[in-house]
Amino acid sequence: GGAKGCHFCAESVPTFRRIISAARGHDVGVVALVPDDGLGKRHVERLGLDITDVKSPPDVGIEGTPTILLVDRSGIIRATWVGVASAQMETDVIAAFSRISSS
Repeated sequence: GGAKGCHFCAESVPTFRRIISAARGHDVGVVALVPDDGLGKRHVERLGLDITDVKSPPDVGIEGTPTILLVDRSGIIRATWVGVASAQMETDVIAAFSRISSS
């Protein structure tokens, strides 16, 4: 059988939960972007992340999973992080929330 989802995403869940919690303190929404195959959305739901929405957008140039995109209210991608979430990535993403929410 095929893979049941992204194991890198699954490994990143604890960090994603902390990032999602921090996002709420900065009035930042969290949306999962998944392939339009039905499997991605089910995988995100299985991970149990408390996110704003799950969408299947047109190609936005994501080259690896997981990828975190910081998108401002105008829809402009302000920052990107790719790969298994690390402590440094968590620090950088949360710091970016402060920068974007104050601009």
